[in-house]
Amino acid sequence: MSNLLKTFIRFNYDILSVNDHHFWESKVTEFPIGIRKYFYDCKPLAGFLIFNPEIKVFPLKILKKLVAIEIEISGDKLLMISVYCPPSEELGENINEISTLLLRFSEERIVILGDFNAKLSIWGPSNTDKKGNIVHDSINQFDLVFINDSDSLPSFNGPCGICWIDVMMVKNIGVDRITEWKISDRTTLSYHQIMEFKIEKENFSNKRRTCKWSIENKLV
Repeated sequence: MSNLLKTFIRFNYDILSVNDHHFWESKVTEFPIGIRKYFYDCKPLAGFLIFNPEIKVFPLKILKKLVAIEIEISGDKLLMISVYCPPSEELGENINEISTLLLRFSEERIVILGDFNAKLSIWGPSNTDKKGNIVHDSINQFDLVFINDSDSLPSFNGPCGICWIDVMMVKNIGVDRITEWKISDRTTLSYHQIMEFKIEKENFSNKRRTCKWSIENKLV
């Protein structure tokens, strides 16, 4: 059983957004039938794992580096985007895909979970780089709300040092609905740490749904 599957089961996650270009050899095959998988067919770099059977899922876009799904539970809908931007590539392609989705679903509640391999001072103690400026421009253009805490633990801790490159952004969702956000300090078999959070129902009367993000890039 893989480390990711053990983590999934142990902490009772409902949803995981997974970005990894080393972990997947070709296809996602290691998870049991009860866990729904939304990934590109060959060597995917981003996608979702859904464990909670009460969550309805409607795939909107399945690409190698970006997956967008609409989820529904108890009548509440969210559009969720998982994206991975390789460090050796420009952001243009992924930013264009995200922009298209934001324009098409401008009134929807949207959650963006991504490893942009970008540095921006508002989400961590590092100097903003070119990619960070591009992401920041998109935040401003589409009125996205940045959820990361700049005082959090680094989301990446590897041979080249630590950095804050894993990001959560939302649109049309009140920030008070995002609770218990943190970068976990649990040991993983990845240079990336797990980002966890809950999304509460709009009226807070039912707190069943929990969405937690795991990035499992660059295995040790």
